[in-house]
Amino acid sequence: RQTNAIVRHFSCGPTQGSFLRLKKLDLGVPLTASLLKTKYVEMNAPVVAPNNILPHSAATSSGKAKSIEFLGELQIREKQQLENIDKISLRREGISKAADDQDLKEFQHITEIDLAGNLLWRWSDVLKILQQFPLLEHFSVAHNFIRDMTIIPDQPRFNMTFENLKILNLNNCAIKSFQTVQWVAEAMPNLESLCVANSELSDIHKYHVSGFSSLRRLDCSNCGFTQWESQVDKFQSLPVLESLSLDDNSIPTVPRNAGEQSSFPVLTSLQISGTSISSWMDLEGVNSFASLKSLRLKNTPLTAGLGQGEVRSFCLARFPG
Repeated sequence: RQTNAIVRHFSCGPTQGSFLRLKKLDLGVPLTASLLKTKYVEMNAPVVAPNNILPHSAATSSGKAKSIEFLGELQIREKQQLENIDKISLRREGISKAADDQDLKEFQHITEIDLAGNLLWRWSDVLKILQQFPLLEHFSVAHNFIRDMTIIPDQPRFNMTFENLKILNLNNCAIKSFQTVQWVAEAMPNLESLCVANSELSDIHKYHVSGFSSLRRLDCSNCGFTQWESQVDKFQSLPVLESLSLDDNSIPTVPRNAGEQSSFPVLTSLQISGTSISSWMDLEGVNSFASLKSLRLKNTPLTAGLGQGEVRSFCLARFPG
């Protein structure tokens, strides 16, 4: 560089940054038909167990080798053909981007894909994958590096919706704003289950939560919530929300009126383990939920000195509903 100017390329905590040569970087692979086919054996491939006997053996207690039988190999293989299955798992395969549209046309019948632990980071690739599998109902991209959606004011955020999608797992991605979650509500209007655990959503107080008219299960564990008011109560108008997980958030109390006046009208399960609840008075609001049937409460200051049986007994006495 022919300048003395200081240029900041990135920032990080102490001992958390390093430089690598480009040839040392793993840039990942696209999600292609060939990658799918390598995970599922074709019918004409050589059998693993000729004559129903595996090439391995087991040692008996007397030290002898005993052959291992493997029955029904071809019947199992037939059921695992890509044209016959509708659920696939490609965890930790180094997938970083979508492939050409034409490449995956023969797999448009797939309804469930698990891409957890890959290298996806751009929403454009995530959306392209969703477009390539139009019947997709269950989609997991947990433990990828997907960042917040870039939203430009007064410009359309997407040109299509994904109405078939029912379950979406965004656990432990790189989401840092609730604005991205609100976008998900608009793009995927029929979601029934959403996991955004281990995201940073403390800015939820800036947004009006809309959409999610079909959402029944919501996991916001470890999302940076510090209070019920102005954060958790943003979800109070979701009409069919039945299960809400708030584990590992620093929420100190469930307000007395948390479930009153049509708030959380059908909530049946509430998880608040790992929160900052420190007294039974902090839980007075639990009785305000008319439909609540299940309460998960552990690893809190309140329960630190109590056994599991004691916590259960106290809860049954204090929350008779």
